[in-house]
Amino acid sequence: MGKKILITGTSGYLSNNLANKLSYENYDIERISVRNNSWIDQSFEGYDAIIHTAALVHNNEPQARLADYMRVNTYLTLHVALKAKREGVKQFIFLSTMSVYGKDGKVGKQDRITSETPLNPSTDYGFSKLKAEQKIGELESERFKVAIVRPPMIYGKECPGNFKKLRKVAELAPLLPNIYNQRSALYIEHFNEFIYQLIKYNGGGIYHPQDDFYFKTTKVMKEIRNQLHKKTFIIDIPKIINPVLNKLKLFKKLFGNLTYDQNINQNTDKIEISQQDFTSVIKAIIHSTNQK
Repeated sequence: MGKKILITGTSGYLSNNLANKLSYENYDIERISVRNNSWIDQSFEGYDAIIHTAALVHNNEPQARLADYMRVNTYLTLHVALKAKREGVKQFIFLSTMSVYGKDGKVGKQDRITSETPLNPSTDYGFSKLKAEQKIGELESERFKVAIVRPPMIYGKECPGNFKKLRKVAELAPLLPNIYNQRSALYIEHFNEFIYQLIKYNGGGIYHPQDDFYFKTTKVMKEIRNQLHKKTFIIDIPKIINPVLNKLKLFKKLFGNLTYDQNINQNTDKIEISQQDFTSVIKAIIHSTNQK
């Protein structure tokens, strides 16, 4: 048996996928709910790493206020990390977010995040995650590695969120807008492999994992339809209406430009993740879902 890993969160999309992946790699996996205070009485001794996936997310709690986000995403994270360090855990992996940069992306305009881009969250969710990063970062030592992971949109089979909406639109819409855009994204299998490698090498620091290819929304939707054997027509969209499109939140989220620079990571020398190409990824998602 490999390393002993504890995952916070017992029902989330990421925690479910990570548990399956790490169990397959012969890691000893346990999961714990942190919804109430019962986790405080569980010993963390003997765990090599804790992966903190539990969080309050804006999509699930639309009525949440800043105090709610701070309580769950900042202070709960800090208390779990403090307990982990106190009880001898070697590595604490915190799933943060691209939202710490406060960028939404825009249609028709490049927006690339580099190592020089300031942290300037524009939502309560992003602010609470950034505060958590800062507080747990102060705990890092030679014996307690803190790894902060800022993934972009994660997508895959049965994933919630924007990709699920995108697929539904793609299935129903034979007409697609001819809009060229680039978004950083991360296929769930690539995310799982990244976390596995991070644990394997006991990594610490800040990470921005992403696919080798940028997510081009129209191309993705067309490929989804190709895999479903549906005919697609691409229609040109005049650039003059981009300002109007940028006022439509969902449209901007899907067709806007927002990427991590490919060289943003400074500390991933040991982490080598084999990635599938774009077509293989979409094919795997569509056909694995249809076979259920």
